[in-house]
Amino acid sequence: MSVILVNKKYYELIDSESPTSYSFTNGYSSTVMTFLIPSDQLFDFIQDVLGYAILKNNSHISRPVIPLSCPIWPWMYAYSIEDIRGLSANGEQLSSEIQEDTAYKNIQTEKPPYVGIYKYWRVSVRMVSRDYAVYTDEQLNPHIRLNQKYYMPKRLNYEGDWGQDERDWTDWFQYSNYTNWKYTPIIENLTYGSGNFWQKRGVDIPIDAPREMPISNENGGSNFMKIVKGKISFNWFQVPYQMTVQNRLWSDCYSKINSEDFATFPKGTLLFTGCDVKKYPPNYPFETIDLTINSSVYDYYTEFYKNQYADVTFNFSYMNYPPDTRFNQAPNTVFQLDCKDPESFHNRILYQGNRLWYYTESQPAIAVRNGAGGLIGYVPNQKGSPNFWSIPLGLLFNYIEGA
Repeated sequence: MSVILVNKKYYELIDSESPTSYSFTNGYSSTVMTFLIPSDQLFDFIQDVLGYAILKNNSHISRPVIPLSCPIWPWMYAYSIEDIRGLSANGEQLSSEIQEDTAYKNIQTEKPPYVGIYKYWRVSVRMVSRDYAVYTDEQLNPHIRLNQKYYMPKRLNYEGDWGQDERDWTDWFQYSNYTNWKYTPIIENLTYGSGNFWQKRGVDIPIDAPREMPISNENGGSNFMKIVKGKISFNWFQVPYQMTVQNRLWSDCYSKINSEDFATFPKGTLLFTGCDVKKYPPNYPFETIDLTINSSVYDYYTEFYKNQYADVTFNFSYMNYPPDTRFNQAPNTVFQLDCKDPESFHNRILYQGNRLWYYTESQPAIAVRNGAGGLIGYVPNQKGSPNFWSIPLGLLFNYIEGA
């Protein structure tokens, strides 16, 4: 048996018959590699091999170290430590002395008084294929977009006029890293009838004809209409659990449409419907315990959850049709805001008469009449709101405390 140097500080075991084994199936591949680790480097080795992620500056995720990949099959990344065995006995040591160097130094435990120590540890690492991309922070840096603008709708007055707030954000491009997604087609058979909504009509009609019409049983129809949508399950793996706790941006994005292209999905095609969080324990508990009666909720999360992870699934409703199925609304019937997307099919309703999609909002335009009472045009109604407002969905991968 002999060793080879790995990353200038660890050693891989080699022999006439390789201690490393490989396995392949139709949907999975893995390998188990064996390393020889000096006793004082065991903890660092585990961190370096498995990789880790942190919530950086209380605002976004960072992955200072990604998992070690197999030198022969580089798409296999370290997933677990299979086995640790001591080599070259180096006597014994008081268990209490070892505990003094951990976060458990102030916690009473029941354990054997002595433990055997070794000069080296033989560590077996399982590496598996991943069904998502694994990038370093450095690889993502060229794609970061700083000082981006987005807009949030807000009520301006008691009369119900809508305006917007301008805000800043940084797109860290994290939706391309440790992520994959699944598409599930959904077919809906819908009817709609009377309600407080107006379909915006076209420009090639007489001046005295209405530019919009309220939805009714007569023009909405009582027959079933087929609506083709999709459910997108967008999965994000090994996320610092802190990012899922009181994340205000997730609340801001809820029930909104993507205001710009997101991942592979065009602007206006995704509606954020919610998320699922699956938390799992860390490979070690916590670094420090420094909580008092005056500690805040955030302190508890910081101490106990800062090195815990979760897998997060963002759920979206996907909807897109050919552009020529949109019916262009007449000018001056929609009050324009950056957080309003009249082009999105999520904000349109299908008219069974001509099978075209009409933009629909909560208020009619304001009619303008001459002195004789004749209709001469329309002006937008600032009180009108769409079915769904818009926001950059890349915000889901950032963090602002306060939800």
